[in-house]
Amino acid sequence: METLDTLRKFTEKYPQKIEEQLEYSFLGGTAIRLLQEAIGSKEKRPISDFDLLIFKSQGLYPVHNCYTKDVFGVISSNPAELSDYVTSVVIKGKGYFSMNGTFLTLTKTCAMDNPREKDYHDVQFLNSENLIDFNELDSLYNRANRLTNVPQIPIKVLKFILEHKNSKLFQTFPRLANLISEFDNTEKVTEMLSDYSKKDLEKDGYALASVIYDTHSLIRELSDLSEQEKLEGLEKILEFARKNDYVDFDRIVHSDLIPRFRYSPTQQKEILESLNH
Repeated sequence: METLDTLRKFTEKYPQKIEEQLEYSFLGGTAIRLLQEAIGSKEKRPISDFDLLIFKSQGLYPVHNCYTKDVFGVISSNPAELSDYVTSVVIKGKGYFSMNGTFLTLTKTCAMDNPREKDYHDVQFLNSENLIDFNELDSLYNRANRLTNVPQIPIKVLKFILEHKNSKLFQTFPRLANLISEFDNTEKVTEMLSDYSKKDLEKDGYALASVIYDTHSLIRELSDLSEQEKLEGLEKILEFARKNDYVDFDRIVHSDLIPRFRYSPTQQKEILESLNH
């Protein structure tokens, strides 16, 4: 574990700015803790290690780091553009640079790894302190590598999760937004998936994320069905998922259901009907 003292020593050994050029900015839990300290929050996010976003073309630090051209698989950009999302804070007379709440929300919802419970609490903190600009976040979501490009859906889904304080559903992002984007009636589907997350008590956030991903894989095969037929199909798929362990569900989806949907398209409704019988 790291502390504010080891953080200060790290930045003294590796300055964040050299001759007015930004060398790196803090990401992850380090950035969250800096923002908490800067506003005098009672919350104190533990710092497990230092996460850096490196702005200069060459640089290697003995901690977790990434470059602007690939920010943990979330987005690709350039230093000049991402510098707009850097904020400066002063703690005990010492200045630091970290990414702002909007950019941190992007990285905590769209990274290569599934969001975790602690990411949920981080984003809830940022939201409660009005540190997220949702208009800016929407623009970033439109460029995110792993997220649907259907406008507004990711922002609406995230706001729904935060409003309903559903940490388990949060851990399915961005897969959840991608699944919802397959439907016209996004509000109904969001409610259906939220209800499912509460009813399926056997599955934690990680397992639920797997189910959401596999369900999306099935729904994509049903593109020729009407909206109502897809909604009915989604209900049957979720009921079937609730009866199965997420590992078994994943195996059945990819080794049995997807091939049957794909190669017997005229039988899709019959296959769906038979799932729970």
